[in-house]
Amino acid sequence: MDLTARWLRPLPVVSVAAVGPYAETVQEAWEHLRGLLIKHGARQDCRPGFALLRDLPQEARAENRRLEMCAQISEDWRIRLSNEAATSTFGGGAYLVTRHQGSYQALPEVFSRMYAACSLDMNISLDTKRPRNLFFHGDPDVTPPEELIAELGLPVVAQSPERPRGNP
Repeated sequence: MDLTARWLRPLPVVSVAAVGPYAETVQEAWEHLRGLLIKHGARQDCRPGFALLRDLPQEARAENRRLEMCAQISEDWRIRLSNEAATSTFGGGAYLVTRHQGSYQALPEVFSRMYAACSLDMNISLDTKRPRNLFFHGDPDVTPPEELIAELGLPVVAQSPERPRGNP
């Protein structure tokens, strides 16, 4: 698995929140967000959608897991959509990112492999205060599963190496 360190910049977003099993709520939230963007004529102006996963699997039962489906928007669209939708800023920060090509059904397994790889590196730790993210680069309704691409990100905090004791 190829993990790349990236600094994700803050982004203005419009979002739809959902609660439930991620496999179901990602699709439901995306359909709602896409409908909202189409209704207002903003679909063409927004970047690809991404999900912010708020709960780790061991922290919440599947039916209680929180997510936000987001689309990057301009400041103009943030103002225009703020009366009807949640608008905010995705905070960005340090992430370990991997790219997955294939069915989106495999994404939970990819996250599991990412966690396993991170647990072996003593120089990093997961930042549990920030969400994991999924950037989608394909629409499963029109793209064959083997051509779908997603980038998965784990928020991390770099651990500074312990300083040797003794004289400086």
